[in-house]
Amino acid sequence: MIKNYWLIFPAALLMITCQRDTGQRLFEMVYPNTQFTIPAGLSASLPRAFEQRVSSNIDFYLSENLVDTVSIRAINPYSATMRSLDNEDYDYIREISVRVCPDGPEPCTLADEVFYIDNIVNRAGREVRLLPTLKNARPILLEPRFKLEILFYFAYTTPYAVDSQFDMVFEVIE
Repeated sequence: MIKNYWLIFPAALLMITCQRDTGQRLFEMVYPNTQFTIPAGLSASLPRAFEQRVSSNIDFYLSENLVDTVSIRAINPYSATMRSLDNEDYDYIREISVRVCPDGPEPCTLADEVFYIDNIVNRAGREVRLLPTLKNARPILLEPRFKLEILFYFAYTTPYAVDSQFDMVFEVIE
């Protein structure tokens, strides 16, 4: 009988501590149509980064949704997709890391990662859907501008150039 209590106690403790997030979704912040080219002949020895300064459009999103920054508790990564515009495959890519950080001279770090995908060599195809991280990007996306870095880790030298489009979406939580 005592053995059963030792099994029930941890389960009850987990149920109490692991409650669902009760935040309500207010709106989405959409950043579509970021275009760049992955050139042919890039070495696989070092990761390559595409970097761009992006307007957060926070004032537009706040006024459109009649929300103040005080009521925003989190801005979480929701979805991201990279597409080939010229129907070439991304089979030579091993891993992709998407990072957002404050607009400035310093590079983004691994702690700034908002989307990622790994182990996609010879499986990527013409479209890659990335996975969201648990990063709360609120401090960065409430600023007027932010830096977007897309890091590519190649399995081998890039065999051809690929014109690409990157789209990402964040969800704003109350």
